[in-house]
Amino acid sequence: MDQSFIEKICGSFPPNFIEPIITDNTYIFENDPSFQPINLYNFLGQGATVNSFKECFYYVSQGWEPDKTTFVDIGIQILPFIVTSFLIYVFLKKNIYKLIINKLKNINKGGLREKSYIFFNKKRINNLLFIFFVLQTFFTFDVVRTKAVRLKPFIDEYISLTSNVNFFRTLNFYAGDFIGGNYSVSLTSGPLSSIGAVIGWNISNKLAIARISNFYWVYFLQIILVLLIGKYYKKNIKFLLITSNFILLLFPWWFGSLYSIGEIASLVLFTNAIFLFSKARYISIFLFSLSIIFGKLLNLVPFAGFYIVVLLSEKNFKKVFSDFVIFCIPLVSWLSLVNSRYVNGNFVQYLFDQFNFIVNHQSSGAEIKEESLYVNVFDSVFAGEFVSWNIYDRIRLIIIPLVFIFLIYRNKEKINNIFGNISYPFISSIFFSYSWFWLLNTTKWIRYSQHFIVLVLIGIFTLLTFKVFDKKFDLYLSIIVIAVFIENFKLLIIVLCFISFFIIYKTKSSANYNLIYLTLSIIIFIDFALPFYEKETLGNVNNIIDECKKDLTTIGCFDAYINQ
Repeated sequence: MDQSFIEKICGSFPPNFIEPIITDNTYIFENDPSFQPINLYNFLGQGATVNSFKECFYYVSQGWEPDKTTFVDIGIQILPFIVTSFLIYVFLKKNIYKLIINKLKNINKGGLREKSYIFFNKKRINNLLFIFFVLQTFFTFDVVRTKAVRLKPFIDEYISLTSNVNFFRTLNFYAGDFIGGNYSVSLTSGPLSSIGAVIGWNISNKLAIARISNFYWVYFLQIILVLLIGKYYKKNIKFLLITSNFILLLFPWWFGSLYSIGEIASLVLFTNAIFLFSKARYISIFLFSLSIIFGKLLNLVPFAGFYIVVLLSEKNFKKVFSDFVIFCIPLVSWLSLVNSRYVNGNFVQYLFDQFNFIVNHQSSGAEIKEESLYVNVFDSVFAGEFVSWNIYDRIRLIIIPLVFIFLIYRNKEKINNIFGNISYPFISSIFFSYSWFWLLNTTKWIRYSQHFIVLVLIGIFTLLTFKVFDKKFDLYLSIIVIAVFIENFKLLIIVLCFISFFIIYKTKSSANYNLIYLTLSIIIFIDFALPFYEKETLGNVNNIIDECKKDLTTIGCFDAYINQ
């Protein structure tokens, strides 16, 4: 067994340590008074208290751990799924659904259909939607507020907030000399990432307010882009509008938007730009560039995947030239600022330093040799952040993107008919980021997975809004994709899948999208609403870090932030 793993549990190896040799059950370990007793458990749930390093070494070597997942733990986790699956089986086996349908048919014969049509007129539906939106806003705000006051300090938040507060005040992109000075290439989250946080901080000097404000900046950005899509496609987009705040809370590590780091804000721009590409090409290219230059440089990876396929399919170099001119507008704007303010020189030096930074960054994978690729993938998966992920995050980030690619491919003709020829570029964009993350990225930080998972989630909700999925199987699979991201109450995954199965396969010959919209909205709403009633305290959003009031870049401010 790995020595570091044993030391993590048992402490450092004592000098001249000799591994115990156990031949039978009569062996007795000597207690060490200086050793702090540790409770260890095996897979069967058996417990043992070890009282010496030697005893701890032996048990850990046999697979015992302080926080061992036992078969009892697994049983508790899967029992609700087993029970629910059994009930679904009985429901289908006994044809209970047929009895319900027959009852509904008999009721409809009595004129309920006509009455319901009168009751649920357009005005009443809009009123119900408004009430639902108000309730949804309240409970999602509670989720955001609760998370904002409970987040631990994160150095990247300090760097992003500080650099962007200074940027919008003085145009100096500066977070302190410790991170490289003005316009340092180490500042990887651009101004786009934290506009809301800057506003919240300047108004209140309160960190929690800045975090909450930044989430709603991203939400505002998503709403504006959805309305833009609705305008260009002249489509009813109520479902996408209503669920936009849900989408932003479904991402793994969604609170990156509270931390003001660049992934989510920039990728909201990027993903919606894909759907605008055929209708408003120049606006789309501008948004792509904005998401890369003023958001997150890593967005170059999905953009390369998208545009390479566009280039190969169109083979129109006039369009390439005009696209390049539009793309350069944000780029030239940024480099102009860099040229006059970069701590190490002009924009040429900046580009050179940026290249070296990327190549040498621990997460880029640029230094991986061909012969060590397999070793790198194996080591990064089992030695990086991946080992701390739960089973749901592993399914979300390994399987779900491939399922979504499958759905795009299966429905490429209708997607292309509605949105123009974006199906293959869309697939390529996701695949480029997905491949980089799993094959080249050595740290497997979950925030980097957002470079493909944001595309998946916003993409699936957009395709549902435009009723792309004609086949029942594809529609049901799209619901499963969303269901997997339910976080707070996992039983709702089964509930959503069951109700959707009933709606899609057992009620009508054609897909009933309105019922699907209603079911999705209600189930996700419940998932975010229930935690409101489980909290004992709300937390205080009014805490002020006095040392940061005047200047975020001081040592005192940094220390006060880190030691909150």
